[in-house]
Amino acid sequence: MNGNNQAFQHAGRQFVRPVEDSRTQISRGLFVFFCSVTSVDFKSLTAGSGSAFQIALGILTTFTFILFVINAARPKYRSKVLSSVTWLWWVFLISTPFVAVYRNVPMAHFVRTVLPQFMMGESLAMCLILFGQDERNKDFVFKCLFYASAVSAVVNAVNGFSSGKSIDVIRYFILSPVLTVNFGMALCRLLVEGRKAGVINIMSLLGGLVLLYLSQTRSYIGVIGAILLGIMIMLLRPPTWLSRRVRNNVWKNLTVAAVMLVVASVSVIIIFPTVLTGWQSRTSTLGSQDPTALTRIAEAAGEIEAMEADLDHLVIGSGFGSDHIYDATFLIGVPADDREAGRNEPTDYPGHIVWPYQFYAAGLLFGWAVPLIIAITIWCGYSRFSSYTSRIATIVLGGVLIQMSFGNILGDRSGGMTLGLLIALALHKTPLEKRQEQLYKSSRKLVRNKTRRARFRGRPSPSFTSSDA
Repeated sequence: MNGNNQAFQHAGRQFVRPVEDSRTQISRGLFVFFCSVTSVDFKSLTAGSGSAFQIALGILTTFTFILFVINAARPKYRSKVLSSVTWLWWVFLISTPFVAVYRNVPMAHFVRTVLPQFMMGESLAMCLILFGQDERNKDFVFKCLFYASAVSAVVNAVNGFSSGKSIDVIRYFILSPVLTVNFGMALCRLLVEGRKAGVINIMSLLGGLVLLYLSQTRSYIGVIGAILLGIMIMLLRPPTWLSRRVRNNVWKNLTVAAVMLVVASVSVIIIFPTVLTGWQSRTSTLGSQDPTALTRIAEAAGEIEAMEADLDHLVIGSGFGSDHIYDATFLIGVPADDREAGRNEPTDYPGHIVWPYQFYAAGLLFGWAVPLIIAITIWCGYSRFSSYTSRIATIVLGGVLIQMSFGNILGDRSGGMTLGLLIALALHKTPLEKRQEQLYKSSRKLVRNKTRRARFRGRPSPSFTSSDA
């Protein structure tokens, strides 16, 4: 009888395993489709609610997410920090429709504005499920994020250049909202992996530099600086996977890339002396005469004034999709044409600076959700035990942090998806990474105890080496 029971149990396990594998494959396929659909989204060249194509993309992504959740199997492992962040974000999302109804926000404006925030929540939830099903899914999500951001960069560039308008107009549209992610990942992969990064990686890096030059977007200077700062932190305080040999290769690759970039830039300037004319005109108005900066400040000031109108607005906010006015005090002396150039979207669109707009829309009740999640992610991502994918995602997130201070990545659907994937990759720790961290901490604790006993007995203190871990 016992033999029959064991045979039945063995047969049951053999049957369940293929079912779980098929579910994982279906989940991966749905996730690839989710990323692909979102990556071909683009910003409309005309102000308005968007084209039927873009609306169809939003419906497709939502339907794909529902199918993904229905197909998902019970996770074998769950990261506590990632799970807590995901639940926090979804609690915030559930509150947004009630505030919008209470504030009488037009539903079309609300859906269009809050959809990227939901895309971020969907990305977090999908990663939480995928990471719990199989440890290898973390590398799979990393690759999907890289290729999806590359496709988004190409789609937005083609959409802008095919319009037939002047560069002064299309420079607002040729940059994908996730170009920072693609450029940052390509740069980090090139420095760490070298030639193994592949041709697509090099094309992404060079294409990103060309698009940044043509767009004349000054904030990307700070974005690139933040990414380089993250790389320097990685080299000076290396994670456990970064050996001395790999670190030396990174320094060598970084030096070679810097020299090649300087030589190429000087050569282009000598051959084409007027190549920097557009950048010179953009930087000549820096300071109190910069129309773009003054318009952004006026927008943020108007949002803060709306919050301070009464206690009700301060606590629960004005709702996503509500019209926000500009503080005219900061626009004194700015020509009308320059005002419109800086304010190139309707006033119901998300604010260009993330931090004041989140508090304006969600109030003190949930406006802190985005900065808190970003801070937790960067803190955890720079741990000594963060994996290769987690550290690269954290470095790129540092660049996105600068971008969010000048341009709202949560104003676009692809930006919301990408931000969710970055946060999930940076926060998640596999069971193996968790065991390594626990082993290291227990070894350090053992050494500290030995040191205390040695000091008490008057003996030399033991030193901690890598062999102790």
